[in-house]
Amino acid sequence: MGSAREWNYPARMVDHRVLSLFAILPLCGSCGDGDSSVAPKQAPQPNTPAQPANPAGQPETPKSETEPVAESEPAVKLSPWVGKIDPEVVGTVKGVVRFSGTAPKRIPIAITVTGCNAHAEPPLSETVIVEDGRLANVFVTITRGLEKVELPPAASEPVRLEQDGCVYRPHVLGMRTGQTLLIANADKVTHNVNVRESKNAIFNQVQAAGSPALEWKPQKRELGVGFGCDLHPWMKAWICVEEHPFWAITGKDGAFSMQGLPPGPYTIEAWHEKYGKETKKITLTARGEAVLDLVFEP
Repeated sequence: MGSAREWNYPARMVDHRVLSLFAILPLCGSCGDGDSSVAPKQAPQPNTPAQPANPAGQPETPKSETEPVAESEPAVKLSPWVGKIDPEVVGTVKGVVRFSGTAPKRIPIAITVTGCNAHAEPPLSETVIVEDGRLANVFVTITRGLEKVELPPAASEPVRLEQDGCVYRPHVLGMRTGQTLLIANADKVTHNVNVRESKNAIFNQVQAAGSPALEWKPQKRELGVGFGCDLHPWMKAWICVEEHPFWAITGKDGAFSMQGLPPGPYTIEAWHEKYGKETKKITLTARGEAVLDLVFEP
């Protein structure tokens, strides 16, 4: 078997060969012509990002490196709502209708007809009512965005328009198609309810004091149907008929609010008897609140 020195010599030779192999590996990379019993370590691949854990197990869509997304764009573009409204995600659209410019003065109405209920002070005209730059009697509604929404049914209760003191109350009234409008006479004089122009029923009916209320049942959407009285020409009221329940009428503070709307894009329209229409587009998020101002000019 030989001496211990002879036995150890090949071992020393192997040690030098292994050391030499490790010394040249960083220089030659993958050229492994040395001892096959020693496997070189695999070098890491450059530019290979670590993959994050995905506990949900959902596939991820990689972002495009050639099409950067603008920071102002929403993460999700909402489409119009389809089907039944989910009460868990509904939101609110609200705002104020303002008047730009000098508002016309309200003129007192001289009511001298015997039998009209007494007024403590002469009532003022209601065509234009502006307080602190805010416009009253504006009908605000939605004209686009509800086309595929399953709407709740209209209320079965009728809507009332009163003739009290030879004045229509309210001056602007909203209702839904299919509802019934009752026109009542609380005065001690005869009126005639005159609807001259309308896509719905038109009529001119005499209504004596103490007689039953007249009925008007519109079936078509229509904003600004004028009701008048030929016997008392200052009397005027405007009826707005809408297909859905999402509308409001501004008071003297000019404010409006439409609640219970599903998320989606909408077109808002405001109608005034003298100044016409103003529109704006908004997007309502789930459980959100969209706030906007609408401005009318003389």
